[in-house]
Amino acid sequence: MKLRPTQQGDRGAAAVSLLTVGIIISLAIIAVMAIPLTQASDAKAKSRSAADAAALAGADHVRLELKEQLSLKGWLGGWGNLPIFDGGLAAARTYAERNDATLVAYQRPSFDNGFTAYARVEGRTVKGEVTRSEAWAKLSLPDCQKKDDPEPTEPPPDDDEDDDDEDEPPPPQGWECAGIEFDVPVEGPPHLSVDIIDALFNDSNAKLVD
Repeated sequence: MKLRPTQQGDRGAAAVSLLTVGIIISLAIIAVMAIPLTQASDAKAKSRSAADAAALAGADHVRLELKEQLSLKGWLGGWGNLPIFDGGLAAARTYAERNDATLVAYQRPSFDNGFTAYARVEGRTVKGEVTRSEAWAKLSLPDCQKKDDPEPTEPPPDDDEDDDDEDEPPPPQGWECAGIEFDVPVEGPPHLSVDIIDALFNDSNAKLVD
């Protein structure tokens, strides 16, 4: 017996409807399965950003500390001779919290570790697992070398009129830091000009390292 056209059309429409429903259900299942993966990926990216921000903030805070101490105390013969107090811990903790994470470990930049900050954070918990990330940020301070002392000059001939004059102070010590040259008094405060200090820190911004 032949089916009438209306019956064939009804069966075709039903088949299309079943196929559509099947596709919708499949997509829904895929979406449900993908949500936890997306959440985990997003949480990991967030904790990574928090670790990066914490390390950069800590290192940059130490850069500001060094610049302030150099302005106050002058050049003391090397970056390792300038005191570091806070070490960027408070800044690192603040920036971790701004990125929805908790700072759980921190190593402040110092001369001994090449002025590299280390931060480890814990972020959101996804499916019972805490997201963890770590990062390092390094200051690019210029290498500094003491310049050779100038050749001594012959003393002037004795003059009875100058017997009572005070001795002249020794010449200043010259330094060179990545092409930046400056002199530091051997006697007296070793202060540097604002222009020299700015030049020394011109390219010292913290950068992430592996």
